[in-house]
Amino acid sequence: MFKFKFADIGEGLHEGVVAEIYKKEGDMVKEGEALFSVETDKVTSDIPSPVTGKIIKVAMFKGDTIHVGQEIYQIEDGSSSSSSVGIKTEAPKKAGGGGASVVGEVAVSDEVMSFGRVNSNSSNSQSQVSPREIVQSASISATPENRRALARAKMLGQSVVFETNTLNSSESSNRRALARAKMLGQSPEIVSKPVSIQQIQQNVEKAVSNSQVQPLISLANELKREKVTPIRKAIAKAMKNSWSNVAYTNLVNEINVGSLVSLREKIKDSVQDLTGVKVTFLPFIIKAITLALKEFPVLMAKYDEQASELVYSGTLNIGIAVDTEAGLMVPVIKNADKLNIIEIAKEITRLAVAARDKKIKADELKGSDFTVTNYASVGSLFGIPVINYPDMAIAGIGVIKDEPIVTKNGIVAGKIMNLTVAADHRWVDGATIGRFAQKVKHFLENPELLGVF
Repeated sequence: MFKFKFADIGEGLHEGVVAEIYKKEGDMVKEGEALFSVETDKVTSDIPSPVTGKIIKVAMFKGDTIHVGQEIYQIEDGSSSSSSVGIKTEAPKKAGGGGASVVGEVAVSDEVMSFGRVNSNSSNSQSQVSPREIVQSASISATPENRRALARAKMLGQSVVFETNTLNSSESSNRRALARAKMLGQSPEIVSKPVSIQQIQQNVEKAVSNSQVQPLISLANELKREKVTPIRKAIAKAMKNSWSNVAYTNLVNEINVGSLVSLREKIKDSVQDLTGVKVTFLPFIIKAITLALKEFPVLMAKYDEQASELVYSGTLNIGIAVDTEAGLMVPVIKNADKLNIIEIAKEITRLAVAARDKKIKADELKGSDFTVTNYASVGSLFGIPVINYPDMAIAGIGVIKDEPIVTKNGIVAGKIMNLTVAADHRWVDGATIGRFAQKVKHFLENPELLGVF
């Protein structure tokens, strides 16, 4: 018997949240085949089986937080350690009388559960309470449909009675059901005719249509809670660290990218035919930024507080903000200054797909020297980007829009893009940011200087 323990899949990892379970008890698994996926504060990763065999025990559920060193699988692989003690997982306790389902906070015998409505004794011919409706079922389980039916009945003024012909007051679950019935002013009844969930819902709706009783609250107003994922927590922590540790300054420049638009239009089809790469504006912008950063390396420095020094990594790695279902991720294009525009385009596509498919590696999310965020991808004109601390600076780019431009020859149509550069004003002066932005502008307004291949 092989006991599989959760191991650290990243630097300093202590726990993770189970995202999916692929192999369940009784399944066969091959060595290297994915057992489950786990979400950490950085990535979501598939965890492979180290052995081939049959799954004997799964000691976790989807959504559980598991810790490094915790036993999560037992796999019968034919090894000599098969006599070792298995992982014990406590099964849900059953109430007496053939088992019980749990609906809300009331344990209900599997024999019968019925919803009832008490007649009004009012002499008014337009009674505010409809005639008693009895909804019967041989077994009501704690499915979402049943919970909604129960909640609906309660909200509409219906009393709820749980009844069984095998009610045993010695069982705690049945005692609770009996007490609940008594509290509602009704005595237990024996009902044996089973009906379907659909019939339950139809009968409840019939009672509703015949009643003038209105619910006091709406289901739409019920309090909703959503568990925060490890990735969302990591994003929140990074944002707070940035605003707490950086003295922000931002400068905005308008760039006429008309020539760039024309160049891309000329080459995009031939480049895609030759290389299979779809070239957007982002690779050109990143290339222009890498060229400008070489003249302003302070924008890639990191501050060492203990030594009171600015540290230069010697690399030029560009982080790119990627929107994923799990939240914002910033994969890193390594040595971007050594790549041409086609190679940058390939790397952008590869990293973005990996991030969105939850296949990004932890190492691909580290080591940025400067970050680029493209809020044009969501149709935004302008934004104030948040620095990916401890990076020194970040650039944000907006949509390209048509605007009139005044020249010495008159008014012409221009293609205008906003470039925002945010930096840590403690170590970077506004003049440095402005000169850097002007350098980027120069390259983008003269795209022939960038090259393609």
